[in-house]
Amino acid sequence: MGFKGQIKNVLKEFNQLKNRYDLEKRNIKNNGMYSDEYKEELIKKTKLEFMKQQEYLKNEALNVTDITKQKLLSSKTKVDKDHTFEVALSNTLKILETVGADMDTEELRELINPFEKDYYTMKVLRKIFVKNNLEGIQEIFGVDNIDHNINTIESLEKDISYVFTSDIENANSMKLSIAIEMIQDIQ
Repeated sequence: MGFKGQIKNVLKEFNQLKNRYDLEKRNIKNNGMYSDEYKEELIKKTKLEFMKQQEYLKNEALNVTDITKQKLLSSKTKVDKDHTFEVALSNTLKILETVGADMDTEELRELINPFEKDYYTMKVLRKIFVKNNLEGIQEIFGVDNIDHNINTIESLEKDISYVFTSDIENANSMKLSIAIEMIQDIQ
């Protein structure tokens, strides 16, 4: 099961927990054998028990996001940068500095093609393209999927923390549910 499915399952468990809490609270309130004060004590005690389970589910969801982030970070490839690589990179940087603005997208693509397997070098080259306002950034580099996915996961972690630490009676998981549906699945 992918990242999205795992998070959905935890959210489903949370919603079931919330429903069980609401039912138990309603049963306590409707019990005619207890005084109002005792009902309030029982509700507080029940709420504390459910909040422990809520905390467990929050940690479970954040563990899924953390594992997924670590997988993404480990997929950032690095290549061995021998002397030839460094000379080629130095020459490429000099060409970009001197005539990069006069080059078309295809020429620029060919210029940086030898570095496409090194995530970090490509990230630096992309920044140089942006800084120098060179053409073809999207065509050559596309979207930085790894960083985009990490940012998406970090945003989702904030939503998870907010929903799962909210008072169980008032916790609204709708925003989190929508956020999960809007992201792509990350394997």
